[in-house]
Amino acid sequence: MAWFGPKGFASVVYGLIVLDSDAAGRDVMFHLIALVVVLSILRNGFSAGEHDT
Repeated sequence: MAWFGPKGFASVVYGLIVLDSDAAGRDVMFHLIALVVVLSILRNGFSAGEHDT
C-alpha cells in the first residue's frame, strides 16, 4: 500500500487543473500527465512482490 498515495492523486488533480485552464498546449500537457500516471501504475503493479498484495 505504500506505493500509492498523495503523489499519484496530486498528478491527477494537476492534470485536471491544466485541462480546465486556458494554457497554451493544455491538451499535450494533459496527455503527458495521463501517460506518466498510467506508466507509474504499470511500473508499481509489476514491481509489487507477492507479500505486497
